[in-house]
Amino acid sequence: MVGTKAGKATRPVASCTECQRRKQKASHQMPRYLQRRPKPSVPSAEPAETPSQRSLSDVEIANIKDAQSETTTGDLPALAAKDELRNLGYLPDDQNLLFGNAAPISVLSSSKQASDAASPEMKNVLRLLPPKPYTDILIQRYLGVTNFNYYCLYPPTFSHDYAAWWSDRANGKPLAPEFTCLLIRVCACSMQYLDAKIQQKLESELGESAQSLSENYHHAAKQLSNTIAPGQGGLTQIQQLFLTAAWFKSESLFVESWHTLSSCIREAQELEMHKSSSKAVLSEFDIEMRRRIWCLLYVWDWQMSLLLSRPPIINQSSSPFELPNMQLERHATQDGPPSPVTHIAIQAELGRVIGRAPRTTGGTLDNTQAESLKSVDPQAFCSKYEYESQFTAERWLSPIQNPLGKTFAAVIDHNTESHKQEDPSRTSETEGTQTSFESLLGKEWVGTATILGPVPFPSEEGDTSNLKPWDALIKDGKYQVPSKPFAPGDLNGAHIVYVIVDMFVLPGVRGKGHTRRLLEIIIKAAEEEAMFFGASKTSVTGQIEPENVGAQEFYEAMGFKVWDDAVLMESRHGEADTGKHSMRCLW
Repeated sequence: MVGTKAGKATRPVASCTECQRRKQKASHQMPRYLQRRPKPSVPSAEPAETPSQRSLSDVEIANIKDAQSETTTGDLPALAAKDELRNLGYLPDDQNLLFGNAAPISVLSSSKQASDAASPEMKNVLRLLPPKPYTDILIQRYLGVTNFNYYCLYPPTFSHDYAAWWSDRANGKPLAPEFTCLLIRVCACSMQYLDAKIQQKLESELGESAQSLSENYHHAAKQLSNTIAPGQGGLTQIQQLFLTAAWFKSESLFVESWHTLSSCIREAQELEMHKSSSKAVLSEFDIEMRRRIWCLLYVWDWQMSLLLSRPPIINQSSSPFELPNMQLERHATQDGPPSPVTHIAIQAELGRVIGRAPRTTGGTLDNTQAESLKSVDPQAFCSKYEYESQFTAERWLSPIQNPLGKTFAAVIDHNTESHKQEDPSRTSETEGTQTSFESLLGKEWVGTATILGPVPFPSEEGDTSNLKPWDALIKDGKYQVPSKPFAPGDLNGAHIVYVIVDMFVLPGVRGKGHTRRLLEIIIKAAEEEAMFFGASKTSVTGQIEPENVGAQEFYEAMGFKVWDDAVLMESRHGEADTGKHSMRCLW
């Protein structure tokens, strides 16, 4: 047994080079707890001073200090290496003895000085950011998987900036708050889409759940983002704000996501992303990235607006945008995979089509006209549903906004439960209140009618009493309208003609006098304008189909005369339409 113990005691124990170095260095030094032990307080007789005992001279003290200085300087490479690795995230921030003695208090690295000058929000982000190996895992996971959902980051550029950020942190350079915020945003979003294996590894080694880490990163990024002034963060700030909206959406916080999207869009508008890039002094790459981000924001806007039943944030009519060319990921052959932003561009095109489509709810103008052409007495109209259903919103509104015509509408005022006839082509002021066209769009339209004119008979015609009113309107088989508005005095003593077009009232409100009321207001408006121009004679005419007997009887009851002769005219579709005309002359 004695021999066995002796054998175990003499067995060599393997140790690493660093441990051996520490042991060798410690063998030449007295332990600190022995150096600091107080001297025993037992009184002893003072020995007599002998010639061999003398105090140290100033020269000897200086030599000892130089030796200590050399020893400290010799340890600085290890300390510098320690600081660099700590800044790269490979070691904890607390002091340790892996590289020898602890650094003197007076020796501070450049990165330490830079972090001391950073804002509290920046310090909080740097404190929460995981060490670099774990950050690398999150970044690679996001760029390789999560980023393809919306592709708001261009991986080559982000990877380059990511490496430069760690280098700047190691060298003690100031860190850009917008990219630091984007970096921790990426980590927060990446935590939401980890597979089971990576999630288990990170949770066990970081000591927190993935959900808790994601929320901590999100709140730290929010605080840092609030320190960035509007319009100062550039494209990076817009990207990190979009990732905030994406983070909220992944957490099923759709209202918070919509509000964050609004902030992101306003930030993009500060950089004029909603404007054409033809005059922008930017590189081709920057222009392409701006197009991609704005296209992505547009897609999110119209989809979130439909989801939450809210008005879009981006004004589609006044904010035309350019689709990305998707050439950054182009391949040598045409057989390569499509660009990762192709699905975003397709959704943007879909949103533009939906924005241009005629509205089908709310009783607005286009719905009324489409209903009239589709389901109610189609032979009463010269136009066809198949033709006008393809009109864009701008085409529907063009008759109303035409300065050479006036459109009247019968609208329902639900506050008074009565129907009113309004002229939406003009803005009228009554008793100090202003009724605009935009306010009428929010009401239910039950009938419309448009009057075009005036068109004067040529002065060389002389006596026009025997002429038919539409002779002034028809030229080469087509209606003619004035090319410009007339000024007072231009029509003095002239015989002028107006034509009624697009007259319709919904079936549900017929028989209540709305059609008659619309026609009376049209005639009154024509008379007042003719008086303003000083015309000597005014005629109002319109075109109806020969088979529409009910319409003929209505116009006759209103004082119009139905002419039996037919007029051959070219229709809107390039075909020949035969139509009878009704007229009423007003003096």
